[in-house]
Amino acid sequence: MQEKLKGVAVATALWVGLITLGNPAKAETFAYKPLGGIITMDVVKANGYTGGGTWLCKSLKECYVKILQAEERGALQYCQTITIKRDGNIVWHRDYNSPYWVQIQGLKGHDRAWR
Repeated sequence: MQEKLKGVAVATALWVGLITLGNPAKAETFAYKPLGGIITMDVVKANGYTGGGTWLCKSLKECYVKILQAEERGALQYCQTITIKRDGNIVWHRDYNSPYWVQIQGLKGHDRAWR
């Protein structure tokens, strides 16, 4: 009889310990939320799928500097759009197919090399 009581006491202590010390699962991507929010940069290439994607940036400035560097390398010709978002909300967007950017390039939209 005492053996059964010891077994029940040990099992109960284990369950109580697991319930008390167990951490609930969380669906967090980051261990902490950055002070400036989560900043991403979405790039759509001229052909619509090759080489584009989403980049995670430390700050808005870092993303914008990357865009300026890409424009120096010819992003006007090989990108359709670039969008910077903070916590999923658009904070900056550039459409290289808009009439303004097409005029800067000196090209008509259908004359682009990648189309």
